[in-house]
Amino acid sequence: MKRYLFITAVILTVTLISSCGGEKKAWMDGLSAAEEREFSSGKVPAERIDNLKKGISFYEGDVERTIKASKQIGIYYRMLALEYMSLEMYNEALKSIEKAVEYFPTSPMLYYYGAVSAAQMMQTVYDEHNAGIYLSMAEHYYLRALSIDPGYTEALYGLSVLYIFELNRPFDAEPLLERLLAGGSANFNAMFLLARVKILLGETDAAEELYSNIEEKAPDEETKQKAKDNRMRIVGGYNNG
Repeated sequence: MKRYLFITAVILTVTLISSCGGEKKAWMDGLSAAEEREFSSGKVPAERIDNLKKGISFYEGDVERTIKASKQIGIYYRMLALEYMSLEMYNEALKSIEKAVEYFPTSPMLYYYGAVSAAQMMQTVYDEHNAGIYLSMAEHYYLRALSIDPGYTEALYGLSVLYIFELNRPFDAEPLLERLLAGGSANFNAMFLLARVKILLGETDAAEELYSNIEEKAPDEETKQKAKDNRMRIVGGYNNG
């Protein structure tokens, strides 16, 4: 019985390291020689090999079922987070997102949801310490989302808003907004934000050009008028775009 358990453990180990590369064959040859010495016939009985393969197949199926179950649990946590967000229960949403991230650690969407929820929680607290914690959390989640997907439009815009209006770091927003608008993207909200940053940098010509582009391309009169008003302020010497 001890010998059977030993052989089972060894073969399962072989299965797990089967992708280790060029040393595999030499290692397997040595293992086979060691196994053959365990049997007086000099060969591992075919029936034993069959039984071991059946055992492996059974447990591989069990592993597959576990993986599928884990994936589904992660999906449920993500859905739960969205439900909490729709109810404006952002603290509970954050808890669900943290659990979902354990199952999907490379999902930029989850980190974006986390950033939005943390930013909303920041608005609900009245002491600077806790507000700072949520603010840092929001920035962290946005940055994590962008490290996975550098072109994630919503995360680029959300982090820019955070830098401009909450962290007083508008210059950090500039490259994010330029990345978002690269390729001629007609994101008018991002164009307004970038124009504001350009004014703060003293680049009024660049800001005026952005407002002109909005005037030309915006589909509604309200947006066109807002861009025109801001452009005229620049022309008139006001830099409060």
